[in-house]
Amino acid sequence: MHQEGGIVLGTVGDNSNKGVGKFFEGVMTSGVPASAADNAVQANIVAGHYSGN
Repeated sequence: MHQEGGIVLGTVGDNSNKGVGKFFEGVMTSGVPASAADNAVQANIVAGHYSGN
């Protein structure tokens, strides 16, 4: 049997459907982004008025 791993993006770690929280977006990347890419992401977060609450 050939098995491969998986990535689950969510708000709780117990695999239940009773979790409370907010999930906006998720992404998996590899490598190291350029500083310009990091700055663009940060500027986008600021422009969206994200408060983390």
